[in-house]
Amino acid sequence: MKRLVRKVREAIPRSPDEPAKKWFSFFIYASIFLMLLMALGGVGAFMLAIRAPEEVLVPAVEGQELEDALLALQKYKLYPYVQLRYSSDPTTKGKVIAQSPPPGSLMKVGKEVTLVVSRGAVVEEVQDYRGKLVEEVSLELRSLFAPYEPLITIKQPLVYVYSDKPVGTVLEQKPEPGTRITGPVDLELVVSRGPAPQRVAVPELVGKLPDEAIEALASLALPFTFSPVEEEDTPSDPGMIREQLPEAGTRVAPGTRVELKYVPYRNTRTEIAGLFDYALPTYPVPVDLSVEVIIPGGEREVLFSMKHPGGRLSFPYLLPVNAEIVVKVYNREIIHHLVTQPQ
Repeated sequence: MKRLVRKVREAIPRSPDEPAKKWFSFFIYASIFLMLLMALGGVGAFMLAIRAPEEVLVPAVEGQELEDALLALQKYKLYPYVQLRYSSDPTTKGKVIAQSPPPGSLMKVGKEVTLVVSRGAVVEEVQDYRGKLVEEVSLELRSLFAPYEPLITIKQPLVYVYSDKPVGTVLEQKPEPGTRITGPVDLELVVSRGPAPQRVAVPELVGKLPDEAIEALASLALPFTFSPVEEEDTPSDPGMIREQLPEAGTRVAPGTRVELKYVPYRNTRTEIAGLFDYALPTYPVPVDLSVEVIIPGGEREVLFSMKHPGGRLSFPYLLPVNAEIVVKVYNREIIHHLVTQPQ
């Protein structure tokens, strides 16, 4: 550097013209400065080019086997960070089910790409649920698949049969225990409704009034339906039961429906005649059902209570205007019927 400066000084003309000498010196020094600056910039750019990592596009590896995904990342000099997770799809076991960053993202060489790899389904085969209560099976499945899409769901409605096993016990299942799970499964269950009840004899009801018939049938857990007989020119004995099916003396299982035909009541000055007729849900096992009437003024009276299988519920009534009929299942009110004047 000193030699270069000395040569530059020797090259400066020794002219008596001092301003020219100054401008020439300035030009020489400025040139040297610019050359040094360019040299330093080139070296810096070269060093940065050497040190700056290359950027690549993240490949799409979702759906690939883990081995193939690793090879794809290796090709782009990216490093995998593998996370294992259960999946709701048993066919994805060992495959990449998610990646981050997503495909097409720009990343510097040597950075990590997160791969979520399926460990398969939480369960790989259908378990044996026989002997368990259906409520326990339902809770077990909900807990098992809580974080995932359920692979096994209980098919509705359940099939109930009489058995010496406790009510609600699973007797049979389909698919069989040990069946491999390859996709969503509808689990069909056959459930005990308890021991078969003893048959009872249908009482003689023809000639009786509805209240008497209802009391007798409710005590035997025999559901009933009422329908009026065809109108007569001069109907006599309002409310009287004229026909019944099954006939008196027939032995039937509790829960067998008895159909009754009766002579309709007639309205009075203070009371309205009618037929309460509603369709209840069909229950898998008989439920505790009660029917009450609320008389205007607030007085409550129980008309009847019994074990009822659901389905059609009908009975005649003769009640004051604005009385209310309330149907309860397990002491929960499910139907309110207001007695009103006919239009």
